[in-house]
Amino acid sequence: KDKDVFERFFDSCKEYRKSKISRLTHEDDRIRSLGAEVLLAFGMMDCNNPDYDIAVSESGKPYDKNSGTHFNLSHSGMFAAAVFDECEVGIDIEIPRKVDLKLAERFFSPDEKMLLKAAASPEKQFLRTWTRKEALIKAYGKALPCELQELNTASDNVVIDSISYGITTKDDEYFFLSVARKGEPKPIICENIMVV
Repeated sequence: KDKDVFERFFDSCKEYRKSKISRLTHEDDRIRSLGAEVLLAFGMMDCNNPDYDIAVSESGKPYDKNSGTHFNLSHSGMFAAAVFDECEVGIDIEIPRKVDLKLAERFFSPDEKMLLKAAASPEKQFLRTWTRKEALIKAYGKALPCELQELNTASDNVVIDSISYGITTKDDEYFFLSVARKGEPKPIICENIMVV
């Protein structure tokens, strides 16, 4: 929230992100969007591609034209998260919060509903499942060929249109984080975690 820090990082952003950030009306939204862009820049440097050039695949997924690196961004509360992979990938992060458990009836599969009913903390299980669904939808990229309640993320391996996706979830007292990728699930390596 320090104005000088914000301006320094904002000035180093690509023009498309500057435009997006400038259109946001709430300060917290601008900070989260900038945080996601900073993570993208740092991640691309780690991938040895500081001069990344964003393109969108046929399935609507962003990737770097120069290196072929796929990525996805998410933010919630004061957290921003990014994931980088050689294949299409999605990420979702949510902070612990009060949720309307009735939404599960509308959007969760029968297996997901069973996990919710059996959970010691239904709200935590709801957010865990929600991030898994969001990450999978973002990894898939285009309009789903099924309804959300038909998308069963109770397993770490999900098949959509004959394509296998692996889902991994990490949660703690501060956040719920899920990553989905084409192929097998991989462990989530969290770096640069800072609680504000």
